[in-house]
Amino acid sequence: MIRYIKKSNLIAAIIFLTIIGFFFWYRNLSGNQIGFKLIIGIIVSYCVIRGLQEKVIINPYLLFSITPISLLIYDKSVSEHYLVDLSNTTYLIAIANFTAMLLGFNLMRNPKIKFNYNLWNKGINLRTIECAKYAKIFMILGIYPTIYGCLRGAGYLFSFNLNQMKNIVNSAPLSSIFQLFLYAGVVCAFKSKQKQTIAMCMFSLIVSIILNFSKSTVAMVCISVLVTIYTERINNKERTNRSLMIMLLLVAGYLMYESFDIYNNIRHDYDTNAYFQGLGYVDNVSQNLFLPYMYLISPWSNLQYIMQTTSVHTWGLWFIKPILGYLQLDTILGIDYSMTPRFSAFNTFSYISAFYIDFGFFGSIICSFIFGLGIMWIYRLYMQFSRSPYVITIWALNVYAIAMLFFNNHYLELSYPITILILMWLWQK
Repeated sequence: MIRYIKKSNLIAAIIFLTIIGFFFWYRNLSGNQIGFKLIIGIIVSYCVIRGLQEKVIINPYLLFSITPISLLIYDKSVSEHYLVDLSNTTYLIAIANFTAMLLGFNLMRNPKIKFNYNLWNKGINLRTIECAKYAKIFMILGIYPTIYGCLRGAGYLFSFNLNQMKNIVNSAPLSSIFQLFLYAGVVCAFKSKQKQTIAMCMFSLIVSIILNFSKSTVAMVCISVLVTIYTERINNKERTNRSLMIMLLLVAGYLMYESFDIYNNIRHDYDTNAYFQGLGYVDNVSQNLFLPYMYLISPWSNLQYIMQTTSVHTWGLWFIKPILGYLQLDTILGIDYSMTPRFSAFNTFSYISAFYIDFGFFGSIICSFIFGLGIMWIYRLYMQFSRSPYVITIWALNVYAIAMLFFNNHYLELSYPITILILMWLWQK
């Protein structure tokens, strides 16, 4: 339905609703803050408009819009204890980095930039039986850490000590790399359309998740399934119901909201929302919304704290962290890659934090521009070779990383979006 709306009307409607929202939400802000919020609102509007113009709805513009939205809804009055007024400098560095990222997106959309067809086309013409075969191979590689954990921690397994089992699973050599093959297995299984293969993969995943629970793993599995099914419908020219896609995203958002209570209550053995409420740290928000909201917006107060406390920059150590990690040089050199939050209860940082620690205000803007180019390059790779399960896997994991840019810089801190690109490239060699 969206595609039948005139672009001019859509632009006017989004900007109008944004301005109306400011009057209701930001009545008590200063003049400078209102101006910054208006600019951020325009950036969000631009992301949404450009995202809706793309051929697929799962694209960098819509995914990245989550990050400026998280700053747009920042409101100190939600918790006077944990939140602070953001300075002009914090708003300026965020707006400059958002703009640089989007500039990188737009420049890399140049159709003159071509890919090496012979390098990336090997997965395009895989037959159903071949997808099923590779699904099994990838799943065996992916559950290696789980098998290692079961063999070494059989006693903890039989006593159902899942916390200790998780530690043993993660201690397997190269466990973080092998676990990435799980997502390639999921993609190949769903591309094969063989029920037995899909069932085998899902069973292996459930066992692996139980023994090594991670919200990120659950999210990336769901995203891998969603991106694969959506891509197959696009490739087969089947009608894709955008309303259904939006509904699925809303359901996923609700499940994530519920997961904050479930996960934190299991981890702490008490109701964390009620705990914060009892301390008097929750002000103008529903008790059940407090944790999801704080995780969404606290990266900006933490970014400001980092800017205030960083006296010496690391000049590229964060930027090359994935390379140092592959070579194990970060451990050998004893490099400290930790970040200190304003409050330990909310240790989330926007993607800009690592850039600022490395290169400061202006250097972070250049980093965002480079990342914008890289993210759009991966998206265009996906658009050109979307019939390849290897490329779908690369894009699926990058979808999660882009959506989480407000939360952390997964490209530098966890490096799995880069690692999966290297793994799938090597697999095709």
